[in-house]
Amino acid sequence: MDTLKPINKNDDSDVRQKIIVVCRDKNNKYGVSITGHNPVSIKAVRKGCPADIAGLKAGDMIIKVDGKLVIAASHETVTDMMKAANQVTLTLAERDDTTIDCSSLLKPKSEKTAAFLRYLIANEKPNALLFLLMCEAYRQKSGKVKDKKRWLYEISTAFLVPTAPLEISVEPQIIYNIVNVIQNESIRDDQVFSNIFLAAREPAKSVVMEKFTEYKKTRPNLIDKSKSDDIKAAEGILTPQLNRLMEDIEAFRQVSQSTLDVQSVIASSIATFLRFLDYEPASANSALGRCPAFLQKDRSGTGPNEECFIKGHRFQPQAFTTIKYCGQCNRVIWGIGKNAYHCQACGFNVHISACAKSLLYSCQGSSARKPIKTASNKRTSWWNFSGNTADKQSSDARNFESRRQEELAISQVARKKLQFRNQNTDATGTITEDEARIRKITANLRTRPMPTENSENDLALSDDEDDDPDLAIPAEVPDWETVVSKEMAELIINNDLETKRQKVILELIHTEKLHLKSLKVLRKLFYKPFIRSRLFDMNFIYELFPNLLDLIKIHKSIIAAMEKRQAESEIVESIGDVIINKFSGKPGYELKEAYVVCYSNQSLTLAIFKEKLKDPKIEKFIRECESHPLCKHTSFQDLISSGCRRLMRYPLLLDQIAKYTQVDDPDFEGVVKALGCSKEVSMFVNSGIREAENYQTLISIVNNMDRSAIDQSNDPQLMEYKAIDFMKQRLLHSNDVKFKSPEGEEIHLKLLLLEEYIVLLEIKDNKYYLKCGNMAEIEPHSTKQKRKQSSLQIPIIPLVDINAHASKTEKRTLVIVNTRASPQLAYNLETESKSAKEDWLKEIQQAKK
Repeated sequence: MDTLKPINKNDDSDVRQKIIVVCRDKNNKYGVSITGHNPVSIKAVRKGCPADIAGLKAGDMIIKVDGKLVIAASHETVTDMMKAANQVTLTLAERDDTTIDCSSLLKPKSEKTAAFLRYLIANEKPNALLFLLMCEAYRQKSGKVKDKKRWLYEISTAFLVPTAPLEISVEPQIIYNIVNVIQNESIRDDQVFSNIFLAAREPAKSVVMEKFTEYKKTRPNLIDKSKSDDIKAAEGILTPQLNRLMEDIEAFRQVSQSTLDVQSVIASSIATFLRFLDYEPASANSALGRCPAFLQKDRSGTGPNEECFIKGHRFQPQAFTTIKYCGQCNRVIWGIGKNAYHCQACGFNVHISACAKSLLYSCQGSSARKPIKTASNKRTSWWNFSGNTADKQSSDARNFESRRQEELAISQVARKKLQFRNQNTDATGTITEDEARIRKITANLRTRPMPTENSENDLALSDDEDDDPDLAIPAEVPDWETVVSKEMAELIINNDLETKRQKVILELIHTEKLHLKSLKVLRKLFYKPFIRSRLFDMNFIYELFPNLLDLIKIHKSIIAAMEKRQAESEIVESIGDVIINKFSGKPGYELKEAYVVCYSNQSLTLAIFKEKLKDPKIEKFIRECESHPLCKHTSFQDLISSGCRRLMRYPLLLDQIAKYTQVDDPDFEGVVKALGCSKEVSMFVNSGIREAENYQTLISIVNNMDRSAIDQSNDPQLMEYKAIDFMKQRLLHSNDVKFKSPEGEEIHLKLLLLEEYIVLLEIKDNKYYLKCGNMAEIEPHSTKQKRKQSSLQIPIIPLVDINAHASKTEKRTLVIVNTRASPQLAYNLETESKSAKEDWLKEIQQAKK
């Protein structure tokens, strides 16, 4: 698809979108004519015809036809699309003189703009307005092509590309067009650069107008002043904001990189706005003088100049002008001037500030450039569109979102720079709906953005829970007789079955309240103090508590439904439907997703936490948190793991309720169905956790794998294995096994079951080696092993070529036969137990279906 062209270079009027459906009349006409191309607009509407009745107006710009973006399409293409059916759905941009004129934001209304911007910053919602300001400044700024591309990079990485510090919501096709201009050296048309943000501004304007409407209610008396007064007023309004931001940026370099980036983008945007109004800093040491601004002439010299050595990396400061990602925090490297370090030896990129200071990964030397592609390298390639043909661009654009998900699907804990497998491998429909959902959730886990300290109301660090009645719930389940009236208790005292049923229902409700209490204790005594303490990186805190607020909301909703049922009658006549409503359908999926998100990476995160406890300051801090009376001698690790125990308890309690419910009771069927729903939730979450843990295991193995025996070999038998990217495979099962070579040597192996292969890796010195060697062979249709050498044993075996069975003589031995080899090769692998061997046979059989 062609790069966006201007609508009208002299037309700065604002627009709003509308969707209209038009049907042909009895004469097979719409009654409308169109004009122009890139974009196409409504030229005329015949009065009384379908187009007129539907609400089309001359001058409306056509954005989409039947949902397909056509803002950069030709006149002929749009005409053909409209003629293709008897009814057409048009998304149009209608001129609206009542909305903000984007260019006027930088004209005599600057005081209003400054006050509005201050309001948005205070309410943590400045993204859209700052983006519009930078877009307009960019449009009006003159410069050489290289400057225009660098400025385009600065603004795009600050606001548009995935994980940008102030990312706004824009359609992938629009981002694709912009990134194509950044990466494509052949695009040098000044008109293209001037109007490149045209389409991206539209969604931002909608957000700004919504916020501006809210703002006007709080500021009814907006007065006009002269331009000189406005500039002075704008400076007076925004300079204190800029001073505060610069103090925070320069004083707290140890905060998370995401927080630092957000503060830096806001500060640079304010500085750019003030400079564009011709306000000059009082001195080079003032906040405005120190703050880097967008749209400056060559800024490649700003930032550190000296090489530095961290974790074995030889880092050189770089001023990037193409899209790169940080290998430490996995976020886009945005910035002005020298904004990142680049390792000369391994190609690792990292933010200069917080990420470099907390770097986890040592330099891998030139081996990092070998066949296992890093996420950073892959990202570079997918942004590097050549733009040779319209068909190619159209195909790239259609797959933009899926590539985006793939490229961002990196574990937030491991942060190893490895390519994640494509999630769209199930076109055959062979997986279940739950399996598809599990894969979607675990993939989204790796794409979710890191928060800033100010993200969500949950990060407001006030002690608003001090009077929370949920924290006063007693640990013991109250006696049922004390909950109901004496008369009601006496009424059913002789009905032993119903009495037991009511007691278990009370236990179900009370333990639900206790679980909510545990979640709130986590938030009050650990989550918030962790942030206040500044002992932990915000990214680590986010991994430890990825969605605590979501879980609290879900369980508050469950308790509200339970209490509502309790309030209807002292005797709870039915409880099954309450559980069904919360454990199935949309609420059920939200419950499953929340627990998969919360616990998928917990084992790895807690392992990192245990390492951190070796720090005396952190160990003392945790002891102090655990000493609070609300903990009641419960450790932090017990509290944070309580969710999975709660999921396992639902089926136990519901099974008891079903046991004490008469078969002819109207609630019996509901309780049985609720029991099934609770088991389904538990199984779903366990599968999701396993999927995520398998992915973490695969990352660890691949990062410590030596595959040089295959990659450096010229043997024709190995050619097809060189191109295998293990990160494009799902790990289904893995374990350590032992193998005895024909010479009697015992070799320790890591056995991997992937979607398409079984892989045998030799373990030595905490590394995994793909080794080709000799293996005892067996004759076809025979189980008798010969002690002679085969020509070549390849440690990667396609799953379709495998037969697996248990050894007839050794209880713990698994026999894997490579039927593709000629003659066939047998692998007698000793597992750690008989049950482990049976698990392998089950997993292999399931994988081959």
